[in-house]
Formats: sequence, C-alpha cells, structure tokens
Amino acid sequence: MRVVYVDEEKPAIDNFRLTTANFSEIRTLHTFQSGKEALDFAKENPVDVAFLDMEMPEIHGLELARKL
Repeated sequence: MRVVYVDEEKPAIDNFRLTTANFSEIRTLHTFQSGKEALDFAKENPVDVAFLDMEMPEIHGLELARKL
C-alpha cells in the first residue's frame, strides 16, 4: 500500500511512523504537516490509503479526503 499521513503536529507523525514501522503491507509512507502539500503530492503520485487529522489550519480533514 502507498500510504499518506497528514497531521500538523510532528509528534503525531513520529508516533505514526513508529507504530507502522513493521507493517509489511505499507510499501511507501509519505507524511505531511500540511494538507496542501499532501494534495500536491497526490496529484503526481497514487495513494492507496490516507490517514488524516480532522482539525488542521489550512483545510479540514474531511475536505482533504474529498479532494484526495
């Protein structure tokens, strides 16, 4: 799976990386602190699964999910 994780808080990103480090199903993991960065990435790269924070400054997680 190609996974995207978006959260503006770096500790949450670090925790997600540690939690999923041994998941063999995850082929690639890309993390972003900005919904805009995640959208820009997804325009050029396929994403199978997205884990999104709901309350983010630039774009709400549900809106980001719709756009992804």
